[in-house]
Amino acid sequence: MLDRNRPESLRDVEEFISSFEGQFSEGSIAMFESAIQADTNDDEIDLAWYLFDDDFSNKYPERTSFLIHKPVELPSEVGSSDWAPPFPVQSIVPSEDKTDGATYCCFFSSSDGMTITDIDGCFRVPTRLPNLGPWLAEHAVQFGYNGDEIIESAWSDNLILLRAFAIFAEEHSFDQALAKFDEVNSELAGWFPRAFQTIRERSKKPEALTTDTETVRTQLDKIRQIACKAGETSPHSFWTYSSGESIFQTTPHLKQVLFTEIASGRPPSP
Repeated sequence: MLDRNRPESLRDVEEFISSFEGQFSEGSIAMFESAIQADTNDDEIDLAWYLFDDDFSNKYPERTSFLIHKPVELPSEVGSSDWAPPFPVQSIVPSEDKTDGATYCCFFSSSDGMTITDIDGCFRVPTRLPNLGPWLAEHAVQFGYNGDEIIESAWSDNLILLRAFAIFAEEHSFDQALAKFDEVNSELAGWFPRAFQTIRERSKKPEALTTDTETVRTQLDKIRQIACKAGETSPHSFWTYSSGESIFQTTPHLKQVLFTEIASGRPPSP
C-alpha cells in the first residue's frame, strides 16, 4: 500500500507521478494539461509512453493522431521537390554509377543492445527500385579491411539479410524476398535477425550470408536452427515473443513494410 491520499486534482496526480522520477523512469516525467508523458527504457531500448484524454486529443490532433490512428497505414504520397536528407546517407559501394539512378533504403529497426539513437539510418543503392532485387542478388557485399582482417561491412545487416532472400527468390524479386523473410521470421517468432547476429559472433565471420550461393543456403539453414532453438528455450524465460501481422505497401517506386513483434512478460516458470 502506498502511504498517500487519493489524488483529488491533476496537480495531485502530477506530484504523485513526479515522485517516481528516477525510480520507475530512466528519463523525465512531464505533465501538460491532461497529458502525461515519460521518457524511459527497458535497460537497453529507449521507450516513451503517453497518457492523455479525449479533450487533449481533440485540442492537439497533430500531436496525438499518429498514436491512436487505426488501422496502421504508411504514407505513400510523393513529394513535389527533390529530397534533401536531414542526415548523411551511406553508400554501400565505394564508387557510384549514377546513370541508373538510386534507391534509398531506410531501416527503422533495432536489435538487442541497440536503441533508436543507434539505428544505422539510410543506405544508397546505385540502382532504381524496380531493379533492386536483381541488383542485390548479383552484387557482392562490400567490406572494409585492416590488412587481411575484415573490420566492417559497407552494407547494413538488413540489406545483407534481404540480399540472401533475394538470391533465392524467383527472378530475384524484391517483393518475394520481403515476403519470404516475413514468412520465415513469423514462423520463428521474430528470432531470425537475432540468430543472424549470433551465427556471426559464434563463427567470428562477419562475412556470413555474403559469399557464394551454396554457402548462403547452408548458413540460412543454420540460422533457422539457431532461431528454432531460441524459440524452444524462450518459454523458460520471463519474456515470450510472437509476430503480429505485417503490413506491406508497394508501389513501383516506393515500398514500405511494417514488421510487428510482440513481447509479452509473465511470471517465470519454475
